[in-house]
Amino acid sequence: MIRLDQKLIVELGLQSLPADHKSKLLQAIYDELEIRVGTAITEQMTDYQVSDFARYTVDANQAEALSWLEENIPHYKEIVAEEFEKLRNEISALRDEISTVSTFYAE
Repeated sequence: MIRLDQKLIVELGLQSLPADHKSKLLQAIYDELEIRVGTAITEQMTDYQVSDFARYTVDANQAEALSWLEENIPHYKEIVAEEFEKLRNEISALRDEISTVSTFYAE
């Protein structure tokens, strides 16, 4: 299970960020992950599946959307895990830059 919380911030080596920067970073990670996962999943769908799945996202019915994914893209959890790991690695590689920019804006 993927958790976007303070533990992730520590794992990324960014625990020295100011509290408001940590929360903004977690939100940015969530937003970026959502885009990446959505892109990766839709690339594997037919046009019909994209249209069908869109019904659940427009209605914001998360339970039905997850059920649809389990039935139509049974490996979607693997996609989520892969995209999350890629994003984690990118953030880790930029740790020093993130800390520097955060320090600059905190002053």
